[in-house]
Amino acid sequence: MKYTIGELIYFSPTGTTKRIVESIAEGFGSTSHRHLDATFSDISKNETFSDNEICMIGSPVYAGRLPSTFLSRISHINGNGRYAVLVVVYGNRDFEDALVELFDFAIAHNFKPIAAGAFIGEHSYSTSSFPLSQGRPDSIDSTKAIYFGSRIVAKVSSKNSDMVLMGTTIPGNRPYKPIPAILNVAPATDLELCTNCQTCVSVCPVHAISASNPAVSDDNECIRCSACIKKCPETARSMTDERIVEISKRLFNGCKDRKEPVTIV
Repeated sequence: MKYTIGELIYFSPTGTTKRIVESIAEGFGSTSHRHLDATFSDISKNETFSDNEICMIGSPVYAGRLPSTFLSRISHINGNGRYAVLVVVYGNRDFEDALVELFDFAIAHNFKPIAAGAFIGEHSYSTSSFPLSQGRPDSIDSTKAIYFGSRIVAKVSSKNSDMVLMGTTIPGNRPYKPIPAILNVAPATDLELCTNCQTCVSVCPVHAISASNPAVSDDNECIRCSACIKKCPETARSMTDERIVEISKRLFNGCKDRKEPVTIV
């Protein structure tokens, strides 16, 4: 049986996770895959997967864990025994327990993981003052993602019946690290720069920005993904809260050494 990448299932507010899973699919030689994008809405429980299709599930890492928003939006899917490639994308600090958490999710939802990887993307808190893995994934990351895809092709082409990964091969801890206390913080808007273009409204994955007053974000709903900051055409939005600025500074000083992807096939 010839396997193809059937679905790319992902949560990608700033586009980095999407770029990585697309590069992996490119290495697989896949051109007809479907995008099941959970960035803005739930994935239907009625989604079905063909016998010869491999699903790829990709997620950003937030403080060493998977975003609860993503897990909620894909909570109804059932892999029905299909093979899966698992991918997490983090900001050059550490992916900690996110990959093993994604593995456990896949097993619980009837997928059979055959490959897993942790890649690097620009950190959500990256700024001009404290650039954190800025510009990543870059061309080197893309090349490694494509190669990862080609290795998966070689694996599924080998007709090895024992393709499924063991949970013990996945880096991470069980029980997972506790989710840090939520900071009720949202980006601030420079009213002199804001043109009310509504871009921030359209890119917010949790609808925390009202179309009637886009200068204000609901800090109880905001997940601090920074999509509105990175995609504002006027650079009118930024994180000004001192706690976030201090985190950015600490990450900048402590995570300067370039990390490379970790892959398991």
